[in-house]
Amino acid sequence: MIELSLNASADDVTKLSPFKICHGFDMKLPTINNIDIPDFVSSETTNYVKWLQNSIKLMHQAVYEQSVEYKEKMKAAYDKRFNAQSQRFKVGDLVLLKDTRVPKGSDRVLTRKPFDNGPFIITQIVANESIGPAYKIAHRDTGKIMPRLITHDRLKVYLDPESVQQRY
Repeated sequence: MIELSLNASADDVTKLSPFKICHGFDMKLPTINNIDIPDFVSSETTNYVKWLQNSIKLMHQAVYEQSVEYKEKMKAAYDKRFNAQSQRFKVGDLVLLKDTRVPKGSDRVLTRKPFDNGPFIITQIVANESIGPAYKIAHRDTGKIMPRLITHDRLKVYLDPESVQQRY
């Protein structure tokens, strides 16, 4: 509590609190403060505060831009190292759905065939640049539409046995 009061207290000479000097704005306090802090006495002090606020703003912007650039480099290195590719399905593709849930009352702990559900047809693609695509799927035989969107990591391309035999 003492640190809070010290950071929010204005200095006698500069009439600025350490918090305002570091962050460029007054500290939000949980109490109502009716004490008016007087304006600066000299224009030199006012100019210094404006310069300092601008410098802090520029520094924060530079740090943000560097962190974004660094994250992009890390992602590119990761994708290259692990040969990462986001699977791109299109509407009408046949897929299998990964389901690792254990049925209620089952004595099975793990499943050996997580892609046992299907085949499904992709009916709609819902895309978002920041999180990637999600898919709306329907069962090929029954036409029943899955109630939730499915991400690409739970889907696998379905190779129809009839079409595979025709190739060979």
